[in-house]
Amino acid sequence: MNFGPKGTPAVFAAAMQMIFGDLYPTGWFFQYFDDLTICGNNTKELQERLEIVMQKMLKYNLTIKLTKCEWGKDTIDVLGARISKGHIKIQPKYLDAVKTWKLTPQNAESFLGMVNYLSRFIPNLAELTKPIREIVERPKEKKGGLKPPKRSVTDELVQKNFEKIRQIILKDPELKGIDPAKPVVIRTDASEIAGGAVLMQQEHGILKPRAYFSTTFTETERKWKSTVRKEALVMRKAIQHFKKDIRCISPGWITIQTDSQTLKNMIKKSEQHEDDEVQLAVYEVSQIFAEVEHISGKNNFIADFLSQKTKYSKINDIDRLVVGIVDDPYITAQ
Repeated sequence: MNFGPKGTPAVFAAAMQMIFGDLYPTGWFFQYFDDLTICGNNTKELQERLEIVMQKMLKYNLTIKLTKCEWGKDTIDVLGARISKGHIKIQPKYLDAVKTWKLTPQNAESFLGMVNYLSRFIPNLAELTKPIREIVERPKEKKGGLKPPKRSVTDELVQKNFEKIRQIILKDPELKGIDPAKPVVIRTDASEIAGGAVLMQQEHGILKPRAYFSTTFTETERKWKSTVRKEALVMRKAIQHFKKDIRCISPGWITIQTDSQTLKNMIKKSEQHEDDEVQLAVYEVSQIFAEVEHISGKNNFIADFLSQKTKYSKINDIDRLVVGIVDDPYITAQ
């Protein structure tokens, strides 16, 4: 490597994209660094698709270690999830770890890394983990050196949020996989300190969650006076986050819903925007050929929940989101 080993992951990722990039939109091939997942509806289809991938590997001189491969499985474990016939659950090893986990200053960072793998199952994760992140983060002093952490493990909010995360995971939530034959809806919302989004598809006339996304704003972003700018930032980040889930969806089948009428109107216009965040959001929307719609705030409950700090703080509220919300009128398809 010309610039040392630090650039190796980026070079490897670029090589994988060059080799397998044309398979990404198919919906049956998934790649994360050196992990390859190939799907099929039956044995014959799986063999045909496996042949396509093997031919590419042969062409570019790639090898695999057979002892690390699994073939013809109905259920697989990948990136923290157990996937089986359209259903996605948390891997049992993570459930076992959470059952006995005692938060300490030494293992706080490991806990954050683990729950990050499970982010699609946990609404409002960014806000829930914020106090725990403050255990390990040490801001820089103006004159050099590091300040002590803002919080300790014994802090009441740290313990409260840690327990909330544990309860969500231990309920063993289940999500359905994305159906390439159905349109998808992404609802986004931003508050003063955070933003959230939910990816949904219709099932029996009702929109049901497929994955969640949430993010906390930096100190600089919190100071933005423009609400539209924050809404645009969340929309951009949500699209980037869900791209891996929606890449198999046909153009024109993706709808983004926001409760900001101003942002929706700005995105609809074709001219260059002065606000760079709005312009970046316009670019991301155009990349996935999505339609942007306005939805009233009272009907944007889930995304609003993910962006709020205290409005919905009860475990019961979180539970209702995790199980899929099968009977709430605000999520019924319009």
